[in-house]
Amino acid sequence: MEESNPKLFDLNIEKVLENWEVYHALREIIANALDEQLLTQTGEIEIFMDQQDQWHVRDFGRGLRYQHLTQNENEEKLAHPSLVIGKFGVGLKDALATLDRHKINVLIRSRNGDITIIKSEKHGFQDITTLHASISPPSDKDFRGTEFVFRGVTDNDMETAKGFFLKFTGEIPLEETLYGSILKKVGQSKIYINGLRVAEEENFLFSYNITSTTEAMRKALSREKTHIGRTAYTERVKAVLLACKTKEVAELLAKDLQSYETGLIHDELKWNDVAVHAAKLLNTAEKVILVTPSQLVQTKDMVDHAKSDGLKIVTIPENIKEKISGVKDYSGNVIRDLEGFRTEWNQSFEFKFVNQQELTHEERMVFDKTEELSNLIGGLPRGVKKIMISETMRAESSSYRDAAGLWEVSQGRIIIKRTQLRSLKDYAATLLHEMVHVESGTIDVSREFEDALTALLGLISSKALSQKNEKEKTSFLARFRTRTEKESNPKVKSVDNQPLQNSVSNSAQNPVTEKISNLVTNLSSQDRITRYKSIRELEKVFYGYSPSLPKENYHQVLLLMNRSSAELERCVEQIQRETGTLEDEKTRLLLLETLLMAKRTFLEFIVAEYIGNGSFRCKLCNGVFSRGGIRNHLSKSHPEKWKIVRPYTEEILQHLRTKGQSGLSSEEWERQLLQKFSAA
Repeated sequence: MEESNPKLFDLNIEKVLENWEVYHALREIIANALDEQLLTQTGEIEIFMDQQDQWHVRDFGRGLRYQHLTQNENEEKLAHPSLVIGKFGVGLKDALATLDRHKINVLIRSRNGDITIIKSEKHGFQDITTLHASISPPSDKDFRGTEFVFRGVTDNDMETAKGFFLKFTGEIPLEETLYGSILKKVGQSKIYINGLRVAEEENFLFSYNITSTTEAMRKALSREKTHIGRTAYTERVKAVLLACKTKEVAELLAKDLQSYETGLIHDELKWNDVAVHAAKLLNTAEKVILVTPSQLVQTKDMVDHAKSDGLKIVTIPENIKEKISGVKDYSGNVIRDLEGFRTEWNQSFEFKFVNQQELTHEERMVFDKTEELSNLIGGLPRGVKKIMISETMRAESSSYRDAAGLWEVSQGRIIIKRTQLRSLKDYAATLLHEMVHVESGTIDVSREFEDALTALLGLISSKALSQKNEKEKTSFLARFRTRTEKESNPKVKSVDNQPLQNSVSNSAQNPVTEKISNLVTNLSSQDRITRYKSIRELEKVFYGYSPSLPKENYHQVLLLMNRSSAELERCVEQIQRETGTLEDEKTRLLLLETLLMAKRTFLEFIVAEYIGNGSFRCKLCNGVFSRGGIRNHLSKSHPEKWKIVRPYTEEILQHLRTKGQSGLSSEEWERQLLQKFSAA
């Protein structure tokens, strides 16, 4: 083939890629050079500018031949999908057509010939001009590889083209896996397939180079290769992450997992299986405990114990907590969550008892009230040999909090946490609580224990209310009364129209608990109207208390509730006596309805808290339901509690509301109602 008589090869380009810019064409040529390097295991490709401001792209492979300009897919590349970048034989022709469209002159040199691009008449059709490759004999028969020389390409075009390739970005591999590599992100996260960038991610933690492609990814790689959607590579990115094991990647995943609480977590950690993998890595590499945001707030005692044991606190989403429960890490150890740590803590627990001589003066003053408090219930229960104070306590079986007190049957001792000595109120509450366990032989959260506790509170309340000299009262529940200042609350009367005394400072009381305390006291008033009004007022308070009642006052209000129950039992008897003598039938029915509504209100309060807009939150499981939904919630989720509340729910109130439609005489209707109430 003479140099003066080159051969023309019609490129037969059927479709011009109008959206391609110069850098897209350069990207294709660089990709071909890199593929040739990988397939032939030859030297690194070269990209440089010569003194004539011409850019060169050269590989050191087998050299381009005119057959590479056909439209067939490259069989060699298709046979090595995990090794090379390209797969289309048409890619080079697309690049040449794009460069011609942008007035870029191209020279291709190899030992097989020199090629330039020209426009010429299509063979057999003189009226049609198409793009041809002009093929001349090689200017250097010993030339190694293939070299493209471009005139008219800008520096920016070449740098943009090089930016598509991992090889030229400087992104550092953090770990190689069977499916690809994890890269340290530089700027925005990038997704590479065999080193070619195919997508960018705004909120990924890493960049990724996928080397083991899936069928979905291969289908998504179009001729243009400009971008593929996340769905095409998500599973492979997950596979890369789940295969990683190095400490560096594990630390970055774990650190990001800890950002869950701040909302700054990256997208990879939002995938459950990746988050669980991160938890496994973290548990393998460090001494950690994984807790949810709610546990962090609600289980402060146990979290503090974990910190003191040198464990790092890591916050995880609620749904991940369930998935890691009982799961082992990559060292074969069970991932440490709060439940696991509580077990460890209790197994290694030892009491740290405090001698009375070690108590502060203030603590000793509270502890010295032990005998006086015991006398409220007739003295120290039989079987109690001693009452001891400890700095440390085991975690409660029903929660992650330290127990405030403990009754050890085998040792015959009541143990109370030292912090309870900060106030007589806390110490007395804990001491009497444990004494109920001694006397009743029952456990917490049982119907029998609640009955025993209610009876005890009723006994103490009765004694307290029967005392004439308020200053000499030693009843524990009397400490929950608040001062009644006539000028600030003239509508609420005290027992026998006398002001209530209070042994606790007003600053320790919440306004809501103060009001509750006064109203409960008024349940025993000799004045009938005062009692009935107090019942109505209590109902209103309990349905609106939640937004204004601090959490630290909950225990106080619960004691008031138990006290209320005892007072209500007394009201039952008195109202029944009074309604039996009332001639006014409407008044009698109104009083009965008031009593039942108040009783139901109190019992609802014990199992649920009002959160506004007619909704309740269950104190047992945090489930939310409307007032009408408490029946279904308790019957399905807490059948034991349901047995307690059921007699005072909508069934009875509906009977009251439809009394006029019953067809019964008022006397018969009242008799049935009282019979049902008494049975309940």
